Amino acid sequence: WLKEKENSLYLTARNDAKEWMDSVNARLEEEDAKNAEKINPENADDKVSDVQLSETGYKDMKVAELKELLKAADKPVSGTKSELIARLNE
Repeated sequence: WLKEKENSLYLTARNDAKEWMDSVNARLEEEDAKNAEKINPENADDKVSDVQLSETGYKDMKVAELKELLKAADKPVSGTKSELIARLNE
C-alpha cells in the first residue's frame, strides 16, 4: 500500500511540475512574440526596407568582419566593401 501511495504522490508531483513548466514556457513564448513585434514591426515586412537595414548594419562593419561572414556562408571574399555587402545580401 505504501509503495502505491509513493508512486501516486510521485506522479502527482511530476504532473504538477510539468504543468508549471508548460505555463512558464507559454509565458516565455508570449514575451518572445511581443519582443519580436517590437523589434520587427508589421510594416517592416517590406523586402526593400529589410535590405536597407541589412546594408546599414553591414556598412558599420569592417571589411575583415564582412569577409568572415562571407567565409562562413561559403561565398567569395574578394572585392570592395560594397561588393562584399551586396554578396551578403544575396
